[in-house]
Amino acid sequence: MTPTEPTNWYSLGVLTLIIAPGLLFSAAVIFVADLGEAAVEPDAPYQQCQHVDRARVAQLVDILERNRPTDAPVLERAVDGLNLARRDCQYGWNDNASRQYSWLKDWLDEQK
Repeated sequence: MTPTEPTNWYSLGVLTLIIAPGLLFSAAVIFVADLGEAAVEPDAPYQQCQHVDRARVAQLVDILERNRPTDAPVLERAVDGLNLARRDCQYGWNDNASRQYSWLKDWLDEQK
């Protein structure tokens, strides 16, 4: 090898000096973005609905325990209503969720 030819190590060093700051900046941006998302608690509205949700599930357990042949459509409709209310809670639509839970309570009371 002649002294005027650049070596592969030299090219690798230059490439590293060019790429390293960009990678460090990208890592810092990702880290800061993760910290910002951690500060916002996405399950907070859902946690407000949990006590109402547990009460409706207890009503469903009562229907499951009686085990009548006519209970299958009741349970199917109740589970659909429960899923809608849970979705509304998760998205923070507490007014819609409370209406759905209220309807579910009244409907399950009629099915006794």
